[in-house]
Amino acid sequence: MSAIRHDYASVNGVRLHYVDAGDGPLILYVGRLAPIKGLETLLDAIALLDRRGRRVRLVIVGGE
Repeated sequence: MSAIRHDYASVNGVRLHYVDAGDGPLILYVGRLAPIKGLETLLDAIALLDRRGRRVRLVIVGGE
C-alpha cells in the first residue's frame, strides 16, 4: 500500500487516474481526517485484504 498525494484541477483527472485504472475495486473515503472518523479501522481492513491477496484501491479525500 502506498500513499499518493495529488492535486487535480478536474474531476476527469481523478477519474482517469483512479477509476479507469482498473486493478481491483475502488474504495473512496471522503471526509475529515480526524480520529473520531475511524480511518484507522478502514486502513486496518485494507491491510487485512492486502494480506489475503485481495487487490483493492483506496482513495482518501479530506482535510483537517
